[in-house]
Amino acid sequence: AKLLSALNGARVAYFDARMPATTLVIAQEAFRQNISILVDAERPREGLNDLLDLADYVVCSEKFPQASKSYHEVYVKQEHKLI
Repeated sequence: AKLLSALNGARVAYFDARMPATTLVIAQEAFRQNISILVDAERPREGLNDLLDLADYVVCSEKFPQASKSYHEVYVKQEHKLI
């Protein structure tokens, strides 16, 4: 409960998937509260695909989507979210 209270009053939530289980729980709550979600996809990480599915915006290098087939598929599906 205390961890989720960090979202109170937030308009944007930033995630980088370094702690996938915790990150996903908080991102799901942000999504439920209609808080915009910004994901920093610096490199492939465990749980990143699930986080990208919730993202409103994704920041990544130009080469990131080519890192693997699964990330390329996510990229194509969410290309309009990239900034």
